[in-house]
Amino acid sequence: MSDDLFIPYRDAMADQAASLDAVVARVTGQLPAAAELLRASRPVFTGIGASLAAAAAPVHTLRTRGVPAHRVGVGDLPAGGPALGDAVVAVSQSGRSAETVAVQAALHGRGDVLTAAVVNVPSSPVTQVSQVAVDLGAQRDSKASTIGFTGTLAALGLLADAWDAPVAAQADQWARLGSVLAEFDSALGPTVEQAADLIGAAVCLDVAGEQAGVAAAESGALLLREVSRIPATAFELRNYLHGPTESAHPTGAERVTGHLLVGGPRSAELAQQLAGFGAPVVLLADSSVGAGTVPGVLVIELPALPEAQRAVVATVVMQRLSLELADRAGHDPDEFVFSSADTKVDTAVPSGSR
Repeated sequence: MSDDLFIPYRDAMADQAASLDAVVARVTGQLPAAAELLRASRPVFTGIGASLAAAAAPVHTLRTRGVPAHRVGVGDLPAGGPALGDAVVAVSQSGRSAETVAVQAALHGRGDVLTAAVVNVPSSPVTQVSQVAVDLGAQRDSKASTIGFTGTLAALGLLADAWDAPVAAQADQWARLGSVLAEFDSALGPTVEQAADLIGAAVCLDVAGEQAGVAAAESGALLLREVSRIPATAFELRNYLHGPTESAHPTGAERVTGHLLVGGPRSAELAQQLAGFGAPVVLLADSSVGAGTVPGVLVIELPALPEAQRAVVATVVMQRLSLELADRAGHDPDEFVFSSADTKVDTAVPSGSR
């Protein structure tokens, strides 16, 4: 999506539930055409930035169903290297990420791998070097992605749920997600303000997620950097337990570390431990972790949904929080400090055509 097509961050969030309904309907209609992809036995999902974050959710869903799926950043895939699976799914909201297009172009025409793309914009460059393409219908998105990301999460979730299974069995629940999100989001304001009060003094934020929640954690850390301009780092929860927690600084210290955790009982246990140390902690979890069971922690209760759908809702919390923190600091959520001329392309050239 070119810069002139971006819409304000606030506007994109305001229309997000309706846009999500449109995405779910469009992607559901494309599932039959993706049948060859949905028969792949060893899919690899690849991308960069927020698109790579989104891939964490379907990989988790597929693995719980016994499908050996993997997620690999395009920076770890040298052009011309092995495909690592029998299908490579390039995830790119713009469809123009140079690194993702290059990887897919290098695989173009090979008989040992099916290439697929999940994009927002139809007929974008990465689809030109992919055999199967699923798109969101060119949703108008903000520069720091909102519906582009949650729509991609939904598209990938629909694909994962339909993998080697009847399509209609899963789509109905996704079709209700927009209304669930709208109701949740309408009541979120006061809680987000409390969260901003709690972590607003932090000089850096650790954002850790469990399983499919890793997608929300990684996208949340990116939003906090892009929109709020706060140094934020994402972690997978189990990895976070192996050392990174040691850099925590409590409220009142010269350098306070804030913590955002997305998960379940193990995240709640860590949240309580960090709060006991004096660190500010916000926990995003469903009703299995009640607000009263985690003393000293602000718990934002997410709706009871399948994990991939819950990751969409958790992402909306990250969007609202990043905007609240940006407003308090006087940052324009639609203004980026840096730009790079070599991260997007307008065309794709298959490797065999060079």
